[in-house]
Amino acid sequence: MSSNTAKLEDLRREIDEIDAQLHELLIRRTEVSRQIGRAKERGRVRIRPAREAQIMRHLVASHRGSLPKAVLLRIWREVIADSAAQQGPFSLSVYEGEDAPELRDLAREFFGVLTPIAEQGSAVRVLNEVACGAASLGVLPPIEADSRDPWWRHLARDGAEVPRIVARLPFAPWPRDRGADSAALVVAAGPVEPSGHDRSFLVAEIQDRMSRAAFKDLLGRAGLAVRETAAWNESEAAPYGYCLAEIEGYLGGSDDPPLAALLQAAGERIARLWPIGSYPVPLGDAEMAAPGARAGRSRR
Repeated sequence: MSSNTAKLEDLRREIDEIDAQLHELLIRRTEVSRQIGRAKERGRVRIRPAREAQIMRHLVASHRGSLPKAVLLRIWREVIADSAAQQGPFSLSVYEGEDAPELRDLAREFFGVLTPIAEQGSAVRVLNEVACGAASLGVLPPIEADSRDPWWRHLARDGAEVPRIVARLPFAPWPRDRGADSAALVVAAGPVEPSGHDRSFLVAEIQDRMSRAAFKDLLGRAGLAVRETAAWNESEAAPYGYCLAEIEGYLGGSDDPPLAALLQAAGERIARLWPIGSYPVPLGDAEMAAPGARAGRSRR
C-alpha cells in the first residue's frame, strides 16, 4: 500500500468518526427537544423566530473554513424545523396566488422539507388558520403600499388569538436562481419577541384624511424611523382610514414610549394604534460572504 493510499484511508476513517459523532449529537438534540415539548403546557407549538435568528446570526458570525455559510444555515434550518416538530404538531398555511408564486418555495427552504404545508387561496384564510390553531404559522406576501384589500388590516385589532408578524423570508440570500425581490412575511399567534436587530409594523386608525407623507412626517416627529408606509380606506366616503408603517427597531406594545409620544403629537388625528408585529432583520450579502470575499449589494 502506498503512503498516499494509507493517508486516504486514515482520512476516510476520520470522516467516519466525525459522522458518528454528528449523528450521536443529533440524536441527543432531538431527545432534548422532545423533553422541552413534554415540559411545556399542552397546546400549540410556540415558534420563536427571534431566538432562531439569534442562533443563525451567531453561527454566521463565528463560522470559519470553506463550508459555505448558506450550507451551514440550510443544515440548521432543517434541525430547527425538526426541533419544533418534536415538541408538537407543526404546520404551515401558505398563501397561493398568481401575485405571489414563490411563497411555497420560500416557506419550504426556511421551514424544512418535512414540514406540512397547506396552500390557501386567500390571505384571510391563512390568517384564520393561524388564529384558530389549525396552522402553526402563516406565510403571506409582502405588504404593498396601495393594495385595495390589504391583509394587514385584519391584524388591526386586539386579542391573544390575533396573528402577529414574526419573521420575514428569506432570512439569508440563498444562492439560487430566483428574483432578488422574492420575499414573504410570516405570522403567528402568540407574543412577539425582540431578536436584537428588528423592524416593526405599526397600524394607526386615522380620524381624518391623512396622506402617507403626512403620516410619515408625524412618525418622524415622534422619533420613529420609518422605512415604508401603506394606507387603506374602506370606501371613499369612510370618515376614517388605516395607515401602516414599517419602522426600524422593535416595538413591544402600544404602551411603548415612542407610541405614547406619537399619540401626543397626533392629538385627535389618530384614534388608535396597533403594533402588529416585528421581524428579525435578515442577513445580507456581506454577512453571508466567505472570509476575504467581496460581497455584492445587500438585499432588503
